[in-house]
Amino acid sequence: MGKILKRTLRVLALLIVVALVFFYLGTRYEGPVRIGPAAITAETIEGVFADAKTLVTETYKYTAMGSFSNSLMFRDWTIPLTGKSFIISYRGTIQAGIDLGKVKITTDGYTIYVKLPASKIISHEIDENSVQVLDEKTNLFNPIRVEDVAGFESEQKKLNEQRALDDGILDRADASAEKALLELLSKIDGIKNYDIIFQ
Repeated sequence: MGKILKRTLRVLALLIVVALVFFYLGTRYEGPVRIGPAAITAETIEGVFADAKTLVTETYKYTAMGSFSNSLMFRDWTIPLTGKSFIISYRGTIQAGIDLGKVKITTDGYTIYVKLPASKIISHEIDENSVQVLDEKTNLFNPIRVEDVAGFESEQKKLNEQRALDDGILDRADASAEKALLELLSKIDGIKNYDIIFQ
């Protein structure tokens, strides 16, 4: 009688230990719990993008200096003593990312397929507070005008955008796009139950 009781208690203790191990593993496991039909659709995900048209994935900050000079001309001849010029240093920020309106989402049960567009430059701002005039020469007959400064800024933006492109800003933006989009998708309730595949 004693042997049967001991054996029963051992089996019972073993079952309790196994149950506790499974319970512990169950609380630690964050994998899919897929019961019933999939609830997240392409429309659900596109709704998350509705408030944001673009997703910034890379920022490029720079400091630069540029010069402008101009003189009055008569046909192909430079009129003496009409020169004007300036040299300016400044800081700028270029942001690159993806157009969320061009992200293609399809779903198949508990699998979400995401096709990302190529990254592009989204914004380029020159910090007005950083602008320093290092040298300026103006002329009574040919003063510095607003359009001179506007044209200079436009040319400088083009130059610095090309530098950012040469430095690989779009390649880095593409590489960061998946991570950035996953962070955005993580806001959807129940998304952990789905497999997300980037194409």
